[in-house]
Amino acid sequence: MTRVAAVDCGTNSIRLLVSERSSEGMPAELTRQNTIIRLGQGVDETGRLNPEAIERTRKALAGYVETMQRLGVEKVRMVATSATRDAANREDFFSMTAELLGRVQPGARGGDQRRGGGGAVVRGGDGGHRSRPRAVLRGGLGGRVDGVCRR
Repeated sequence: MTRVAAVDCGTNSIRLLVSERSSEGMPAELTRQNTIIRLGQGVDETGRLNPEAIERTRKALAGYVETMQRLGVEKVRMVATSATRDAANREDFFSMTAELLGRVQPGARGGDQRRGGGGAVVRGGDGGHRSRPRAVLRGGLGGRVDGVCRR
């Protein structure tokens, strides 16, 4: 059974959802976590992600990576607030997340909250952008990962 993880990094909190397909073929939630990180601290005023906020996010994500490794996660995808894409120092954030997520799944990368009709879509299955996912983790705009939808 493939275990998949979704990480949703918002302006104020970062969330983790780990699921696997049950023997009946339905998704089964293994863990759900939420950590306040305040990543958006000062970004409107400066146009940059605050280094302290990036460090808070790194610590939370490192803890999530430990959880994913302990649970045997095979596929992971991450989405992040638009502030991360718009910030002048966005590469500081993206290189940190790529390094940490690469410990779980080599080549893992973040996504874009605009996929899937405005919600964060995290693909299970083989995770390819052109392939049809077997499972989709969905979350609302600015909200948490709500659950797993089977396709």
